[in-house]
Amino acid sequence: MKTFRGFAICAKALVAAAAIGLNGSPARADLEISLNQTASNTAQGVFVYDVSFNNSLDNGTPAERLQSGNSPTNFTTLYDIAGFKSATLNSKFDAIFSLTTPLTGQTPAGVTPVDSPLLTNVSLTYIDGGTTTAQTYSQAFTVYSFDTGVSTDGQYTSQVTKNIGGDGGTAVGSIGSVSVPVIGVPEPSGVVAALAGLPCMGLVVGFARRRRGANAPSAP
Repeated sequence: MKTFRGFAICAKALVAAAAIGLNGSPARADLEISLNQTASNTAQGVFVYDVSFNNSLDNGTPAERLQSGNSPTNFTTLYDIAGFKSATLNSKFDAIFSLTTPLTGQTPAGVTPVDSPLLTNVSLTYIDGGTTTAQTYSQAFTVYSFDTGVSTDGQYTSQVTKNIGGDGGTAVGSIGSVSVPVIGVPEPSGVVAALAGLPCMGLVVGFARRRRGANAPSAP
């Protein structure tokens, strides 16, 4: 199981790196998910996420928009949350997003995140009246996990809508990296302390053996 998880983490890192390599560094056009470090308490398994609508400009005109409905659906998905317990949407955004926790998807066409059917995803679907204004929905949702480690190899995808041009009204899919829960590991100081205690354990065991030998009845 640990080997499988190690391969999955490596695969996620490779996919994210490939996406960056293919896309270069153009202006972002997505619903980006990012961990809010200040609001989170990862040591207690509480992961708070911001969602940011990023769009590009074409001669000063927003090239992408957010819209409700299914032509196309606008959403963002956080994938494969280890130790998942639950997820909640910030009540401030009840009229803007709906939150679901599928085991697979939802995923835009043309992108291929690592998406295990054994690990829960969190997906936010845009349901408001529409906007072309870039903005951040701070502390949009919270994930509660049994796991307290943090990996930067997580992935999200999103789908927004092309706003202008001959392909106006079509879907714009994207993929990115994000911090997610993983099984916690001991702090380096804890490992050192444990290793330092091994010689002491040997002394205790040796002392106990000597006492048993001393107290044993002598042969007649």
